[in-house]
Amino acid sequence: MTRILFLITGIFISLSTYADYRIVFLNTPTIKINGKALKVNDVFHPSASVEWTSPKQAMKIVDTASGEQRLLIASQYQKSKTKNIQSYISGVRHLSSRGIGASNTAALRATLSDHFFFIDSLKIETDFPTDNHRFFYISYTYNGKEINKMIPNDNGSFTISQDIFTIDGKPVPPFDTTLSVFYIDKTTGKVTLITEDMAITLIPDHLE
Repeated sequence: MTRILFLITGIFISLSTYADYRIVFLNTPTIKINGKALKVNDVFHPSASVEWTSPKQAMKIVDTASGEQRLLIASQYQKSKTKNIQSYISGVRHLSSRGIGASNTAALRATLSDHFFFIDSLKIETDFPTDNHRFFYISYTYNGKEINKMIPNDNGSFTISQDIFTIDGKPVPPFDTTLSVFYIDKTTGKVTLITEDMAITLIPDHLE
């Protein structure tokens, strides 16, 4: 009996070592966590389970101890078949909303050749120098036409936002697409293709 109590206590202590999460964004009025309808600013434990109502339902949470933010999307969460939020976060890449670092072409290619979900913008942090002569740009296909887009570059980072869906000065409805990412160095005239396989999905900030 003592051994069983010890094991139960150990499990409880282990679960308690994780800091709570606070909801900082929802694209629905509430979200059901552990059977309760929670809203922005509510707090829950990482061992909690989530009931999603739409494939594009999204929740951004912040670790109350570290301040690290993470974006959770229903379709990806459900695909993982994990039982709780902590298990999902432990097993899935690209959850941080603060950017993704990479220090060389091969590492950046490996990082970007994946599927990314974002609400307002996606910031990619790298060790590549960026200025007026060295920068990243992207291209994608729309109605059979190749669209090349300049994107914001700042101190080694580049940002993907809804602005890329403006073509010939006119906004088009955002759609799931695959980007090619290039790095150009005008001092040498060299253009480097980083990846042709950066899939992106813009998640709506409000669901009816």
